[in-house]
Amino acid sequence: MIRRFDIIEPDGDPRLALALWMFLPAVVVLAAVYILVKPTPPPFLPIPIVAVMALQIVMIGRWIERRQVELDDDLLRVQAGSGKLEIAVTDLDPGHAKVLSLAEHPEFKPFMRTGGLALPGLALGWFRTRKLLRLFCLLTDRQRVLMLPARDGKRVVLLSLKRPDELLAALRAADDRRAQQR
Repeated sequence: MIRRFDIIEPDGDPRLALALWMFLPAVVVLAAVYILVKPTPPPFLPIPIVAVMALQIVMIGRWIERRQVELDDDLLRVQAGSGKLEIAVTDLDPGHAKVLSLAEHPEFKPFMRTGGLALPGLALGWFRTRKLLRLFCLLTDRQRVLMLPARDGKRVVLLSLKRPDELLAALRAADDRRAQQR
């Protein structure tokens, strides 16, 4: 049975920040080209540049909307932008999992992006902490984050869920079932 868990929506629209960060440098570069190129540059020059950037913004905007967390019996699936994680419940350590604030626990803050997308108020995909611990993040709110460590101690899954206790209870129940089957 597949159970889906609701994700907290990010404050504001991260696509707006994305558009500003991509278009502002392009406008500066195009202005510099028009000022520096002698004689007058061709009038069609900005059209392909703006078209490519608009396509990039649309594609990345669609990635931003791809956020999902589901538990399918003994498999946790997390879709975070273009990144996807499928991890067996047996590989997670629900006994050490907890709900925390990243402001109070900076050791779990994403520091270096290794395969993800980071915008203000949003972190999706693979990151590293300052101590190089691997993180898979679906972060839209940093005040109430479910921290799920892996049993190997090398990875941590960080999720911004509306009701993180529900997923934590389901993971603990699956872990208890597995322990009773031994």
